[in-house]
Amino acid sequence: METALIPNFPAYRVTDTGVVETRWRTGNFYNGYVLPDIWKAMRLNQRPDGYLGLDLRDGYGKSRRTYLHILVAEAFHGPRPFSD
Repeated sequence: METALIPNFPAYRVTDTGVVETRWRTGNFYNGYVLPDIWKAMRLNQRPDGYLGLDLRDGYGKSRRTYLHILVAEAFHGPRPFSD
């Protein structure tokens, strides 16, 4: 199983089998803190169109709502050759 960091969102990584992991921790003691080298699998949600989706954030106010299949393709095959 290969893993790759998600471009522009270094607190996230994705595997070639579609598991997304994060280093973000929230709660009373963490409050949005990134832990080094401690990864936790994320829960994905099923969107109304049937695809699995998730929301990413970078800690500087930037966020991205995307689909799992797009993240896997971008991480292992490069950016999309065209936009929607």
